Amino acid sequence: MKYNLLLWTGIIWLFCLLVSTPCMAHRVNLFAWVEGDTVFTESFFSDGTKSIDSRIDVFDPEGEILLTGKTDDEGKFSFKIPKKTDLTIVLNASMGHRVEYILSAGEMTGIKNSIHDGKQSAEIKEGEEKVSDER
Repeated sequence: MKYNLLLWTGIIWLFCLLVSTPCMAHRVNLFAWVEGDTVFTESFFSDGTKSIDSRIDVFDPEGEILLTGKTDDEGKFSFKIPKKTDLTIVLNASMGHRVEYILSAGEMTGIKNSIHDGKQSAEIKEGEEKVSDER
């Protein structure tokens, strides 16, 4: 009798593990990066399918919503930086899929100067030597 109970318990646990695995394999991914004064995002599911027409909300650290938009046919969305502070980007995709991406304020500072000015980002102070890459 005790053997049958253990056998059935094991079979039920095994069944539960096998049935739940495919549900966890289909998650949504969100990536964000800064170029100049614009934030670019790209989102897709784990099988490579683009997250099309999905809602994106951008929040400041206090939880205030700064802007809302939707991804395009390639799962992409971009926006001008609303505030130079940490931003929480939330993607709400189909069937309850949701993901957050935190873009730190540090990723937004100095970008414009180093990319668009075309000048060296660090100046040599008096008394310091310039290091050459030539060998």
